[in-house]
Amino acid sequence: MSQNALITTSGLSIYLEQHLKSQLVSLENIINDLKVNNKSIWCFPVDGHWTDYAHNLLGKWMARKKWK
Repeated sequence: MSQNALITTSGLSIYLEQHLKSQLVSLENIINDLKVNNKSIWCFPVDGHWTDYAHNLLGKWMARKKWK
């Protein structure tokens, strides 16, 4: 796999939406939207894990979301 390869969850999200009755939120889309206005480092370059900054912003987003 090349260093620039992109692994997504879109196929899994579609499968889960079709087979589960619960609400599903794709963080991939949320992160892409948040990155537009927040240019700080989201992932560690060595392993791709989220930074504290990313966890903080996603936590704030989840707290604001109106869950069903």
